[in-house]
Amino acid sequence: MAHQYRVAPDVAEEWCQEAYIKLHAYFSVPGRSAPEDPVGYVITTVRNVANGAWRRADRDPEVLVDEAPVVDQPEDPWPLGDRHDGDPVRIELELEAQRQGWQPWLLSATLSFVTLATADGPLNGLPRPRAEALQVLGWQALHLAGRGELCVTDAPANVRQNRSRAIRRIVSEVRAAYERAAERGEVEPRG
Repeated sequence: MAHQYRVAPDVAEEWCQEAYIKLHAYFSVPGRSAPEDPVGYVITTVRNVANGAWRRADRDPEVLVDEAPVVDQPEDPWPLGDRHDGDPVRIELELEAQRQGWQPWLLSATLSFVTLATADGPLNGLPRPRAEALQVLGWQALHLAGRGELCVTDAPANVRQNRSRAIRRIVSEVRAAYERAAERGEVEPRG
């Protein structure tokens, strides 16, 4: 988080502690039911705390954003080709995520989507709407990427809209990665 927001590690640690306090207060209320996706709730809380602190940074002399040390990233001991078994589409997705600064859920969802699309079909035990195969794979990819809050059958209109946008983005990014790999002759062009 410190690197993403360009703040000193001790500032990022304070943000995490603030998020922990908020989460503890939420989960310690007697009788309160747990959210459908606790991991997603935690991630959202941490992101909200960090975003709020980032917006306040220009008024808070404690957060020295411009003076934060730039931490050199260690060399990746596991190159992309090894990490993705040389799959050009998965490698292309990860490179695009690095170039564009995708949110982690999007990279996870696109990689999950490719895996699900090349498997024997949707996985049992994951959300499975009554829809075309592309939608089913999109739901499951979102769920695997920690965005289970979007995969609710009787969701309100705003959740359905967010889910639809997310699935369109996933499919669009996967298609674009496939087409870039096909242009280089690394995969067969689609007919």
